[in-house]
Amino acid sequence: MNPTPEVFTMNLTHNQIEDRLRLLLSNDEHSLESWLTRALTQRLLKSLINLLVRQSDVDSDNPQAREAATIMEHLAITQRQHQTSGSTPTSIPSPQQKGLLTRIDIEYGNGQYQLNFFVGETCIAHMPTGRAGLHRIIDLIERVSEQANWQLVTAELGWLSRKETALADIPVAGHC
Repeated sequence: MNPTPEVFTMNLTHNQIEDRLRLLLSNDEHSLESWLTRALTQRLLKSLINLLVRQSDVDSDNPQAREAATIMEHLAITQRQHQTSGSTPTSIPSPQQKGLLTRIDIEYGNGQYQLNFFVGETCIAHMPTGRAGLHRIIDLIERVSEQANWQLVTAELGWLSRKETALADIPVAGHC
């Protein structure tokens, strides 16, 4: 039996005909293609956001303060990512078709997260990442689902509207 591959790269695209997200997970030796439904994508996004808010460094019992701090952290990480993106991706092996994802488990230990991707009861891959990596995954899901014109949970949580408000509160260089 082959061990479950550890992957380091995630790519998402929307398939209009299927109205699903194509998920490509890869490392230097493996490339796995799978699919995310809108419902699973929504549950994943909600879980990732709630996990980051719950584990925020803000020492407060006030959930709004923790969420605001998490949004600011998210903006800082994703803004840096957008400024530095543009590197040419390395070539990846031809993907193995794995089918429709049925669940994604998130584990946490020793300051590190791990996402475990399942088709049926079989874990097809796991992806270790840090807190910043979770923010980048949320950003990727938000951008691709927006292109797909999906109305996901971020609108329900007010995450996107609060991010826009937070952006308006950030002073722009040369302006107060």
